[in-house]
Amino acid sequence: ESSFAIFSPAHPTMKLLSCSLLVASACVVPEDTKGADDGNPHCWDRLRRCDGPNAHPSSGPGYQPACGLCEGIGGPAWSDKNEDIEIPNCVPVAPAGQVDPAPPRPEWALNNGGKFTVESDRFTMIGKKQDPFCFEFFPSNNSVGDQCYRRQTGKFTVDMSGEQKSLHYDLNIHIPWPSDKFSLFGNISTQITAHGPNMWIVNNLYNAVDQCVCTNPLSSSGDGSHNPDPIFPVMYNWTNHLVYVGREKLTVEYGIGEMTLDHWTYGPHHAWTQIVNNKSIIVRMWQ
Repeated sequence: ESSFAIFSPAHPTMKLLSCSLLVASACVVPEDTKGADDGNPHCWDRLRRCDGPNAHPSSGPGYQPACGLCEGIGGPAWSDKNEDIEIPNCVPVAPAGQVDPAPPRPEWALNNGGKFTVESDRFTMIGKKQDPFCFEFFPSNNSVGDQCYRRQTGKFTVDMSGEQKSLHYDLNIHIPWPSDKFSLFGNISTQITAHGPNMWIVNNLYNAVDQCVCTNPLSSSGDGSHNPDPIFPVMYNWTNHLVYVGREKLTVEYGIGEMTLDHWTYGPHHAWTQIVNNKSIIVRMWQ
């Protein structure tokens, strides 16, 4: 998927008879979400966020009780407020121990020589806000600070063969300023290539300017501090870490509708799979 007291002056009267500050109270972290290693600073409930163990920078245990069916399902979100998200309808079918036979473990770029393409990849990228337009940001492993929510659609290509081990995106991205629903800038097109510790981003700005950005993405520690270790494209075997939660009936976004899917998790990462030809195919993910 996958993060603030606000001070704002009250409107003064015409004669400036008084002026005061309105202070928004801090949110209250739900008791059953306190296993989050970053403290769950935006007080998201277990529908929007549920962390499993093993993926935390501080090696934390994850949420207690552990994530169950129809938890951590997330959905299209547009702000840090817990309610500013469309949580899809979800009905538990059976927990992991009652699914017989158990589904095969999902695979990622293991077939076809480590290559595959998603022709229509639709998602919201979430990461720490670095500028008012949510133009320059990257997903992080914690939700400390104000977050950006940017809708993106396009073609996703993975090549994990030989020395390639690269990811490539051809995207249309929605600039959420002044807000996601009321954008003054609309969409721009961009191409992103990640290989090793390097990332190349080429933005086409309204057919007027091509902007090229060469960067080395980095992550941060659970407390929000900087982690100098480089990060690389997602490896083909990341699904080996997934833990099976169980089977659910989930209404999948973008007009796809209700599907019976298997729910997997690893830390804050959640994946839903459908069995096709005896293989578990990932059809939805959330962090």
